[in-house]
Amino acid sequence: WSIRFPRMDKMRFGAVVSGGCWMRVEDQQALRVEAGDVRLMAVQQAVIFSSDPDIPPIEAQTVFPRDHAR
Repeated sequence: WSIRFPRMDKMRFGAVVSGGCWMRVEDQQALRVEAGDVRLMAVQQAVIFSSDPDIPPIEAQTVFPRDHAR
C-alpha cells in the first residue's frame, strides 16, 4: 500500500501506533518509521506513507474522502 497526502499550508504530524511503514516527503529519500515514532512535518509538500517506498501511491482523497456536508 502507498498513500499520498497532498500539500498543505499548515504544519501536520504523523504517529505510528503499531508496526511500521515508510514516510517520504516529495522528492526526498524515504525514511523508515516504527511504532512509537512521531514526526512533525513543517514543510508545504506532499507526504507519502507506504509499506514499500517503490509502490506508486494513490491519493489520500480516494481512501479518506472529505465530508463537505459538515
